[in-house]
Amino acid sequence: MVTFTLTISAQKEAPKPNVNKALNLIRQNKFEEAKTIVDGVPTHEKTMNDAKSWYVRGIVYAAMDTSSKYTGAAEGNTKIAGEAFNKAFQIAGPKALALSVMDNGAELKITTCIDQFNSKFLSKGDKFFKEEKFKEAIAQFEKGLDLKSDSSIYQYAGYAAYNAEDIDKAIMYIGKYIDEGGKNAQASFLQVGSLFEYKKDYEGALIAARKSLKLFPNDEKLKQIELSSLLKLKRYEDATEVLKSSLKADPKDAESHFLMGQLYEELGKMDEAKSYFEKTVALDPKHVNALVILAKRQDREGHIKTKNDMEKLDFRKDKEKLLALDKEY
Repeated sequence: MVTFTLTISAQKEAPKPNVNKALNLIRQNKFEEAKTIVDGVPTHEKTMNDAKSWYVRGIVYAAMDTSSKYTGAAEGNTKIAGEAFNKAFQIAGPKALALSVMDNGAELKITTCIDQFNSKFLSKGDKFFKEEKFKEAIAQFEKGLDLKSDSSIYQYAGYAAYNAEDIDKAIMYIGKYIDEGGKNAQASFLQVGSLFEYKKDYEGALIAARKSLKLFPNDEKLKQIELSSLLKLKRYEDATEVLKSSLKADPKDAESHFLMGQLYEELGKMDEAKSYFEKTVALDPKHVNALVILAKRQDREGHIKTKNDMEKLDFRKDKEKLLALDKEY
C-alpha cells in the first residue's frame, strides 16, 4: 500500500506596494518598474482602500503618457490614470482636496497635479491643431479629458473634430462644452449648424438652437436656424408664434421681419413676404439677404412685365419698340 503525504504550506503575502518608491522611480524615468509597483494597488488589502496609493497610481500612468523618456505603449494609460484619480477622490471623500504627495520637497495636491498633466495634453493638442494635424490634436485633447472633465478642452476637441470632419464628435464635444457652462457664440453655432447642415437633424438643431438662444438671444444665425428647422419640420404655427413673439418684444428687430418674410414665402403668401422684406430693408438698409431677395423679385417681375409688353407688339409695326424692350428684357 502506497501512502501519500500532503504538505500544505501557507503562501507568503505579497508585499505592500511601495508607492513612495514608485514616485522615485518615475523621477528616474524607470517607468516599467514604477508601473509594476502601482499595478498592485487595486488588489493589495493595505492599498486598495488607500487614497494616496490610488493617487500615486494615477501619477505613474499619466506620467508614462506625458514623458518623452517613456518608450513603452501609451495607449489606454490616461484612462487608467483617470480611473485612479477618481478612485482617490472617492476614497478621500471630503478630505480629497488636501490629498497630496511630496514632490521635490514640496506638497503636490491632487487637483494641482491633474491640472499640470491636463496642461501638457492641452499644449500638445494645440501644437497639432496649429499644424493642422486635427486627428492628432483630438487624441491629445481626449487624453486630457480622460483625467478630468474640462470645458475648455471640450471646446478645443470640438473645433479639432469639426476640422477633421468628424461631425459626430464635434457635436458631442461642443455639446459637453455648453453643458459645462461654456458661453462662446461661435462654438454654439458650430454645434447648431452642424446638426442642421451636416446631420439634417432638424429636431436636434431646433433644440440646440433654442438652448443657445437663451445665452445669445440676439444672435441672427441662431434665429435663422431655429426658423429653418421649424420650416423643415413643417411646424408653421410654431414658427409664426415664435416670430410674432419676437416682433412684439422688439417691433424694430429687422431680423425678425426678415424671418417672417421667409415664413410667408414658404407658405406661398408672396405679397405678405414682400411686405416683410421691405420692412426689413427700411429698418436695416444694409440687410444683404433681404436686399438680394427683393432685387431678384424685382428682376423677375420686371422680366415678366417686359415679356408681356413684347408679346402685345407686332414686329412689322413696332420694330423699334420691340428692339428696345428686347434690350431691356
